[in-house]
Amino acid sequence: MRFVGSKSRNDRFRRTKPSKLFLACAATFGVAMSSPLWGQPAAQVPATAPANTPAAAATEASNTEERSCVSLMPNGLQSLEGKQIPVLVVRVGLDAKLHDARLPRSSGDPALDKALIRCADGHPFMPVTVHGQPAEVEWIMAYYVVPEVHQDGFTPASSNGQRHVCQNWPQSAVRRNLNGDATFSYRIGTDGSTRDIKLAQSTGDADLDKATLDCVASWKFFPAVQNGKPVEIDRNGGQHWRTHP
Repeated sequence: MRFVGSKSRNDRFRRTKPSKLFLACAATFGVAMSSPLWGQPAAQVPATAPANTPAAAATEASNTEERSCVSLMPNGLQSLEGKQIPVLVVRVGLDAKLHDARLPRSSGDPALDKALIRCADGHPFMPVTVHGQPAEVEWIMAYYVVPEVHQDGFTPASSNGQRHVCQNWPQSAVRRNLNGDATFSYRIGTDGSTRDIKLAQSTGDADLDKATLDCVASWKFFPAVQNGKPVEIDRNGGQHWRTHP
């Protein structure tokens, strides 16, 4: 079984070289840090999923210009191994870019911190939609390396410090060795939970569709903040379900 990364219309991952690497996530926004990941080394992620086990990944992507941070790191991808997980707070602008990046929590490596801030400032990112209109917000971002699909990039951080990956394969789909692609829309509430999840494109299978919706419903983010207050925002996403050939 191998992971196949999913793409959507919001925040694009950039392809890079394969590696066993970490996923960098964030903790709280503008308050005391409470995530259990604080003070722990960045976790390493296996390059492939376990053999003969169905797996699927859901991520966010954009139709903006791709840009990788790897070339800016002092020692490439190896710069991330064993480091404390950094927190990046950014302003998502109306110009489809990230701005004013800062690190409330250091990676423990000043050179790496500098590289991540440098990469985040001006990084392509689709504007956030609030009440149906593009809006500037402050948000916590994670910088993820996804070895399974050879990609890296910034994406809204999950509150549990883990990359959003769907592994809730329905047994009916496993038995039939099904593949499927879905796209969907959803809303992130002021508490960071997801709701109003709707399929825009079906996988072609009712069980895979339900698994997609159930997976997105389990996601938890840090809320975006506008004028000092959490706001609801609308997002689009995509899910690729793939079984091993």
